[in-house]
Amino acid sequence: MIRKGFLLQIIFMYLFAGNMFAQIKIEGKIVDKTDKPLPFVNVYWKGTTIGTTSLYNGHFTINKTEKSDTLIFSFIGYQTKYVFANRNNIGTVKLKDDMMSIEEVVVTSRRKAEEISKLTPRKTEKLTSASLERLPCCHLAATFENTLSVDKTYTDAVTGTEEIKMLGLAGVYTQILSEEVPVARGLSASLGLHVPGPYLKSVSISKGIGSVISGYEGITGQVQMFLKQPDNSENFFANLYMNSFLSTDINLYKGFEISDKWNSMLFVHGSLHSGEIDNNNDGFLDMPTGKAGNITQTFKYDNKGKYRHQFGYRLTYKDDYGGESEFDKNRDRGTTNFYGVGIINKRYELFSNQMFRIKWIKDVTFGVKTNYAYAENSSFFGLKDYTGRGMEFWRKYITQSYNIW
Repeated sequence: MIRKGFLLQIIFMYLFAGNMFAQIKIEGKIVDKTDKPLPFVNVYWKGTTIGTTSLYNGHFTINKTEKSDTLIFSFIGYQTKYVFANRNNIGTVKLKDDMMSIEEVVVTSRRKAEEISKLTPRKTEKLTSASLERLPCCHLAATFENTLSVDKTYTDAVTGTEEIKMLGLAGVYTQILSEEVPVARGLSASLGLHVPGPYLKSVSISKGIGSVISGYEGITGQVQMFLKQPDNSENFFANLYMNSFLSTDINLYKGFEISDKWNSMLFVHGSLHSGEIDNNNDGFLDMPTGKAGNITQTFKYDNKGKYRHQFGYRLTYKDDYGGESEFDKNRDRGTTNFYGVGIINKRYELFSNQMFRIKWIKDVTFGVKTNYAYAENSSFFGLKDYTGRGMEFWRKYITQSYNIW
């Protein structure tokens, strides 16, 4: 009986001591060399898997265990520290910076020339700058030679007017946008594709019926152009192109940093097509001769977190002549000597894009897009003269319920 009682006392004392051990808590505070609290520091007993992490104020609490009497403190960017925990409150634990240095790591990648967007329900193909740089010349229509989504066609061989074809339909059934603003509409329809390629940062092509938010033309799809921005493009660019048909293109643009908030970019384009080509010897030019020019300047103001405003102007001129190869516009216009066609298009455009936030409306941004254009057309087809003038005003209000700044 004495031996049994003695054993019961030993068992009781062992359980009681273990229970007391389990109730003992060790606490403290973890700081860096400037005494700033360190949250989420790993704190655990050496040789065990028993641990915890520090709170946002640097404090920690951990149950004591009989398996170890040493606490380990570890955190990324700091040296690991070992502390002998011989009392309930071990006070402040200060971690030192890990001075071990590593060599610089540079991660590079090559951007794809064509990308398929996975963020929109419609198939949207994006032609990046890598794709646009494949073609050294010309304008927007030439960029479609690298994609199967769009076909470039001509309305006729005499005028040489270009148009795009999607889903079997050409002309007005495809909407052409520049920064979400329709640009191929009315008298300006023939100038919609005459945007110099070096001006473009990217081109998005969406097939199928789209939203009517930006206009009514998008029956077969939309072509969206995005211009290079003043604050993140090359400071200077020059491009000269000439081919065997005596077609010459020159493109220039220059960036200007006015201040830390103001930037500007000037684009200049000129082209001359003087070669008279009649490969089938039918007496008519296979493609018109002429000249074209484009001057665009953008200004961008960015007061980050409060207000953004980008505005500018665009001047476009295009003068084409076609018809019989013997036709001389100064000698034969208005006569029946030879048949000739002449088309002169002019377009003057002002655009503005504003984005701003209202301080008392949290995480909501507002935007206003405005575009004004005046177009002139002066043309003749044989003995018939045509003139036209048109004005367009377009405005769009935008609100977004998330923070894009």
